[in-house]
Amino acid sequence: MEPLTKILPRMNGIQKLGVARCFIVMPLLLLSFTLSSTLLMLLAPVVLPWCLYMAYNHGRSSHQLQAVNGFQQAAANPVYWGMTAKHWYVAAAIAGIVMAIGVLVLHPEDSSASAPEALYFAIFCSFCGCTLLTRVGLRMGWSSVTECEPGTEPTKVLRLVNADAVKRQQLIYTIAGLVVLFGALSSLATSYPVWVNGSSSTSQALTPEEQGLRNALGN
Repeated sequence: MEPLTKILPRMNGIQKLGVARCFIVMPLLLLSFTLSSTLLMLLAPVVLPWCLYMAYNHGRSSHQLQAVNGFQQAAANPVYWGMTAKHWYVAAAIAGIVMAIGVLVLHPEDSSASAPEALYFAIFCSFCGCTLLTRVGLRMGWSSVTECEPGTEPTKVLRLVNADAVKRQQLIYTIAGLVVLFGALSSLATSYPVWVNGSSSTSQALTPEEQGLRNALGN
């Protein structure tokens, strides 16, 4: 299985943007869900396998676009660390369950209090988990198909119906990733301070005049 350092140079610009999307958007999306509410936190067992799925399909379609003479299914299913893609999906879902339980356990009973331990655990799981699954998915997806040699029997050769359409799809996914990125950052801008300082001390971003009035009344 080829390392990511050898795969990336063979990708075009849009494909590289897709890789960046997987590495940046998915961790921030998972962290945003985790910090937004308890209900969204329970989506961690869904987001992590989805992260693997997106990376796997991006790696697979990227390799297909490089196959000048067509492509074919690999002789054997790709295996990484002794696990097939199905095993990785199950492991990702289990990791999401562990993450959600860990954050809930570390969160203090007082919902208005700060929760730095739970926050650090959520950040670690979001970025380390999504980064690992993205690397695994890209490499396994790339290895799931092979490029045909010139002169291969036509009945064994698969070809893209419309390579330009696939490229446009990747561009659309990349733009959608930017929308999700800004949405996640907007959500984190509200929820992150609460987890750091507690809801009682955030003051909901008071203006200097409001803060001065509050201080005067407090005295």
